[in-house]
Amino acid sequence: GMQDLNEVFGALGYEVPKSREEFRAFVNSLDLTTEAGRKAYAAVMATAPAFIAMMDSADAFAESAKRAAEEVKAARMTALDAALTNLRTAIDYEKKLLSERLEAAKSISAEIKKVFDVLESAIQNLYGQANPADQTAKQGQSFISRALQEATTSGALPDADELSRAISAATGGFGMENFESSVERRYAQLKLAGELEKLKKISGDQLKDSDYQIQILEDQLEDLDKILDYWEQQVNLAKGGVDATLSVAGAVS
Repeated sequence: GMQDLNEVFGALGYEVPKSREEFRAFVNSLDLTTEAGRKAYAAVMATAPAFIAMMDSADAFAESAKRAAEEVKAARMTALDAALTNLRTAIDYEKKLLSERLEAAKSISAEIKKVFDVLESAIQNLYGQANPADQTAKQGQSFISRALQEATTSGALPDADELSRAISAATGGFGMENFESSVERRYAQLKLAGELEKLKKISGDQLKDSDYQIQILEDQLEDLDKILDYWEQQVNLAKGGVDATLSVAGAVS
């Protein structure tokens, strides 16, 4: 056994060889032309079965350690891949929800912008020529007043196309034949302009809020991409660490 090997090689002033190659080299180094060399050769060869058994055991242990390391590597790789897959799935789902919210926010923003543009154009037109309209001026003015009240109380804006037609109708009634004096006509114009200014302010505030929400959603989508990229890098680094550990283990064995 190992004790016999230690005794034989120790008596010769050497350590037990660490490999078959070292054992073979040691045997070949003995001078068989001398009595001492022949005795050493006989003693060493007597330990050969024990040495071979020790090497076989070491080889078996190394092979077992290698298989265990490969199993650990496979398990770690599987766990890392599963974790990354779960993360991707969660982020993809979150991005889908955010994308839906973003599209909805953009749609709302577009509608608000449309209302805002209609109001801005109409306010400017009040200081110029009035356009003909299909509605009566009274109906147009009534629609605008109701729209302002609704926007003030609930924040709901009117449909941009309906608002545009109402404004055209209201401004179409500013002909002098409908007023007793230019002062009365000017008062009506300013009154309508005031209502439209209020609607414009409400729509403008909502547009700012909507654009802000869009920016937040876009930033969140970008953050999710950054999170996924970061963890993909971490997983790749972790996989590299597993390979490095196994390489060291292989070198040691």
